[in-house]
Amino acid sequence: MISYSEFQQEDTIRGTVEGFTNKCGLITLDILLINKKQLTITTKVDEAVELERYVKVNDGSAIDFKGTATYRTGSKFEMDLIGFELNHFDVIPFQPLEEWVDIFVQHGPSGWLEHKDPYAILRSERDSD
Repeated sequence: MISYSEFQQEDTIRGTVEGFTNKCGLITLDILLINKKQLTITTKVDEAVELERYVKVNDGSAIDFKGTATYRTGSKFEMDLIGFELNHFDVIPFQPLEEWVDIFVQHGPSGWLEHKDPYAILRSERDSD
């Protein structure tokens, strides 16, 4: 028997707006996530009306939707996003790969590989509170 549990956490999901309806101030968004899964959310966030102009825009841009995500967990560490309450969003404009690489290189070396065991540092930072 599989036991499911649900939990919520603040999260950011990235995707595009595939559908938009605004009825009496209640906005419904159909979102296509970057992993090709679809999610429908309803929100009253006033600024969400700005999202209507991004419906099915195929210019390579994406949107970071920020809010409270509800996940369901099951066996084998499976985790499904089953709901999302939108608090804010940021439009991420398209940036050609070459431009992104140039900007990344301009920041200089991170020094990450200079450590004896960089993954141990990552684990210690992740596990510390």
